[in-house]
Amino acid sequence: MFLSLKKFAYDKEKMVQQAFLTLRRGVIERICPPELSHLTMDELKSKLTFLACTMSKERLRTYADGILK
Repeated sequence: MFLSLKKFAYDKEKMVQQAFLTLRRGVIERICPPELSHLTMDELKSKLTFLACTMSKERLRTYADGILK
């Protein structure tokens, strides 16, 4: 999935959508921090989409490069 992050830097809503389609609900629940555990999947998706839209393409690319190293 993270290899595709650079590709999705131009369509951030699609990036979040693809992450939710790729990861199972249990995985998403395990990787969420405790302060977000009370949110429904739709609320979480909405918050992540908003956050992704505030990030620059360069910041997303840098984040992807850090994960891949």
